[in-house]
Amino acid sequence: MDRLYKFYEMDENEAKRICRMFDYSLTYESHIPIHNGMSTSNFILQASGKSFLLKLYSNGIENIELSMYSFLSGKISVPKVLFHDFSKKLFPFPYVIISFIKGVTLNEYIRKHECYPTKLITQIAEGLAQIHSTTFERAALLDSNFNYKKDVPTVSAQTRNLLNDKPGNHLPGRQKKRLLDLLDKRNDLYAEIDQHYVLSHGDFSYGNILVDESDRVWFIDFEYAFSAGWLHDIAKFFRRKDDNIQKYIDQNVYKCFAQAYNSKAKYHLPDYWLLLARLADIPGMLSFLNSDNPPKEWIDDIIMDIDTALSMIE
Repeated sequence: MDRLYKFYEMDENEAKRICRMFDYSLTYESHIPIHNGMSTSNFILQASGKSFLLKLYSNGIENIELSMYSFLSGKISVPKVLFHDFSKKLFPFPYVIISFIKGVTLNEYIRKHECYPTKLITQIAEGLAQIHSTTFERAALLDSNFNYKKDVPTVSAQTRNLLNDKPGNHLPGRQKKRLLDLLDKRNDLYAEIDQHYVLSHGDFSYGNILVDESDRVWFIDFEYAFSAGWLHDIAKFFRRKDDNIQKYIDQNVYKCFAQAYNSKAKYHLPDYWLLLARLADIPGMLSFLNSDNPPKEWIDDIIMDIDTALSMIE
């Protein structure tokens, strides 16, 4: 997947200047780029034998991440914000320095251990439920004080709009018709999907979940947090993965997740929560097809995933 914003290749003098701004007593050693991610430019900043994470925010991103880290500290495992400068007076981008978590992403952990331990699923589900414990009246983008900034359409409205636009043109006619029929005839399902709105991570993917050397789960990268439907994060989390990951996601994983989430959640998942999550994820998938010529492999994958969701409906 292409980045949303170009990675910024920071030079040594810039890194040294940021290091001095952060803590003048530290002696700069190196800054190692981390090319994962879609929007921020991230580096491991090493100074005086210590490691920190340096994140450069792209212009145009109004940052809510610092507010999320502050708000969630003590509730779930998140990095600590050590320093930030959004003035752009001495450097062209807003940036933040946070504690460096020595660990691997959830993807990397599963591949390495060739399993999906229950203890990880439990931590992830309970942590997500804690994030979701803050509720809102509607879906909306939020400012750094968690005030509404811009309303977001419901899942049903997003799905219909995308089906009637470019993404719908890339689907087989029968599949598009079935989805439109579902929107017209199963208001009960979409009413449940759009029933509750919660504080959401916004990009709750395996790459934004770290597992440290003690198998402790950490939640990172909250720059897209917003008020969303209660199934938004769950839908993204359970979106189909590569085969070498997906083969470990069985019924026991789904069961453990639901039990752990419900043990902490304000709004409990019903027995058919996975169906609701699959339907809630369709707008997110269709958005990848919102162009004249998206890659064929994207189209094929999304058609398959939509068929999977539709096959779950009685």
